Amino acid sequence: MPLSEAELFALMRPAKVCVCRSVTENSILEELRSGQARTFVEVQNRTGCSTGCGTCEMRVRRIISDYFEKNKYHN
Repeated sequence: MPLSEAELFALMRPAKVCVCRSVTENSILEELRSGQARTFVEVQNRTGCSTGCGTCEMRVRRIISDYFEKNKYHN
C-alpha cells in the first residue's frame, strides 16, 4: 500500500529531539563529532535544545551518553 502524502513528508524530514527549538538528533551529533560540545550544557548552549519546556532533556542526555559510549575508544 502506498504511503500517504503526510507519511511521506514525515519520512523525509528529520525527527526533532527538541520540538520547542527545532533541534534534530543529527544536529546534536554534529556538535559532538565536531568536538565543539562534550557536555549537556555545551550542547544546550550550541543548539538551544532543552531551553524551552525542558521535556527533551533526558533524551538529549541519552544521545550524548550513547555517543560517547559508542565512541569511547575513538576519542
